[in-house]
Amino acid sequence: MDSKTYRIVFLDLDHVLTNTDLDDSSFLSLDPSRYHLSSINMKWLDKILEQTGAKIVITSNWRKFSPPNTAWLHRGKLYQSILEPFRALYKEHIIGTIPPERHATKCDCLELWFEDNTWFSKTRGKYVILEDDFREGYQDSLVFAEHLILTDYHVGLTEQDADKAIRMLN
Repeated sequence: MDSKTYRIVFLDLDHVLTNTDLDDSSFLSLDPSRYHLSSINMKWLDKILEQTGAKIVITSNWRKFSPPNTAWLHRGKLYQSILEPFRALYKEHIIGTIPPERHATKCDCLELWFEDNTWFSKTRGKYVILEDDFREGYQDSLVFAEHLILTDYHVGLTEQDADKAIRMLN
């Protein structure tokens, strides 16, 4: 594979493709019917993919709940009920996930992804990082900060975010 021909969206799912006011700390009393992928947010992801031909690498913590992982069982069942339909819907676009290092930031895990995928250049490749959580460390990285689009936790991916991603990828 040649990084010059690939465009990649490093995609967090929760609070990028969801637009709920639910806080991740409230999962023990969570009504799962209130937590779902938003068709509006997914519309903007579709726009990015259609206009750039980009592929997806899942960066969401949800990647940790792929079978047979049973850690964090309650959250795992909820996430799995959303992640699997997402994977099925976007199977032609998804090329992988960042490593599920449990105690590392996503920024650290993305560094590992680049080490494992040397065909794609982190300095010359065309990519965006769609993330809602500033605590993941991307903005502190000299390389990753310029590729970061930080979405609003309560709104998720917007048309403005999608347009910015398209400009960055093209």
